[in-house]
Amino acid sequence: MSQPGVMTAIDKGLARERALPSRPAPCAREPQSEHASRTAQIRRATDTLQALLREYAKRPRPIDVSFRQLVGPIPVNDLSHSIYPYPARLLRQIPRFFLHCEQIALPGDVVVDPFCGSGTVLVEARAAHMTGWGIDRNPFARLLSEVKTTPLDHVRTWRAAADVLTRAKALRAGLIPDVVNVDLWFNQPVKRALGRLRRAIVEFDLSAEMRRFLLVSLAITAERCSLRDPRIPVPVRRQDWQLVASHQGAAEVWRTFEEVARFVAARLATIPSLEGVASVVEGEDAAQVDEVYKTRLANRLPRPTVILTSPPYGAAQKYIRSSSLALGWTGLATSAELAILERGLIGREHLRLNEVTVLDCPNDSIAREVSLLASRDPVRAAIYAHYFRAMDAVLDNLIALLAPGGVLVLVAGSNIVTGCFLQTHLHLRELAVAHGMSPILELRDTIRGRVLLTKRASTNAPLQDETVHVLRKVSQ
Repeated sequence: MSQPGVMTAIDKGLARERALPSRPAPCAREPQSEHASRTAQIRRATDTLQALLREYAKRPRPIDVSFRQLVGPIPVNDLSHSIYPYPARLLRQIPRFFLHCEQIALPGDVVVDPFCGSGTVLVEARAAHMTGWGIDRNPFARLLSEVKTTPLDHVRTWRAAADVLTRAKALRAGLIPDVVNVDLWFNQPVKRALGRLRRAIVEFDLSAEMRRFLLVSLAITAERCSLRDPRIPVPVRRQDWQLVASHQGAAEVWRTFEEVARFVAARLATIPSLEGVASVVEGEDAAQVDEVYKTRLANRLPRPTVILTSPPYGAAQKYIRSSSLALGWTGLATSAELAILERGLIGREHLRLNEVTVLDCPNDSIAREVSLLASRDPVRAAIYAHYFRAMDAVLDNLIALLAPGGVLVLVAGSNIVTGCFLQTHLHLRELAVAHGMSPILELRDTIRGRVLLTKRASTNAPLQDETVHVLRKVSQ
């Protein structure tokens, strides 16, 4: 028998679908062929989701799916996704599927990702003719998201990069920012060349959009010319660093920057420029989203109708450390500020001494699991208690801002922590329900790889399934 709450939420979704206006005509800047392809994609996704909703309504339990099969393969260089290898990115097929489902969102809707990372959801929202609003604590993630959602003319963009490169080569001295352990990662010729590039970017008369593009190109160049192991997301010195350093010089920096800028410029030229469609990156703290909206965005955007996000895991996510070189070369964070940024993250690995004894939890089910964890590892118990308190504040804030009838698509998994099974995704759903959301679907997919989770003993590991909870806000 179906759960009453589930049926009610689905009925509301179906009522909204029946009331949908006809699909808009193709935008003046969207070719007819692209419009036809997008329309077909919308119909396939909408029909697929409707079948899943009906199946879940009859038997409310997780449904195993493969989003790669539901959507199909996506080329590596599709849109602007591949500009930068930001770690632990959300599978692109997930937002592409849901943002083409008419039960979830329509062209012109506002989609929020409070943990936007490198902007995967924002890029997909723009491609679906929706406004994406991204929030992230990592300033380099915000910069990257802005660049990846800003359409720029290819010729004009590359011309600016070529001018900056010419100016950098002519400079005798550069601007070398406070990059963490800079002499560990760069030999002197490379460091000086990067400093000259940065000076040319900072001192050149550029628009804000062009300067952001060039700073991202500089960050990518710096990482590629560093002595870090490219196979590992967090900076680790490569084993053959001495040999590599002995062959590096300014010429490699110039060549790498040219290659990077050409590639990034080409990808940015594919970003659709659509009338009435915006991409907004505003806010550092997801728990303060209502204040950001009221003070900065209320006059520019309607209330969000969709929240689509993959929150960080409870611990061991090294987003700041993985982008520490990029943060330094772009001037977004000094070496001393990295620790401050890490302390502000949700899902951080370390707590201060005065936080270790705090085990307050948002509800009883979380408290029971945290209490069991505390009997084995009090520090990790405090980390997860802190995580769930923070996520409770985030969900409370976001759901209050979400328009009535709006949808939350929450992508999360579970963990085994010191031998304890921690049902993170279920606890997050519980918190969302407590703040006014009603579950309408639960899907389960297999994770192919998580590259930011700290490798510890087998008693501390993420599970290999990821769950997508779909909930609708109960109208009040």
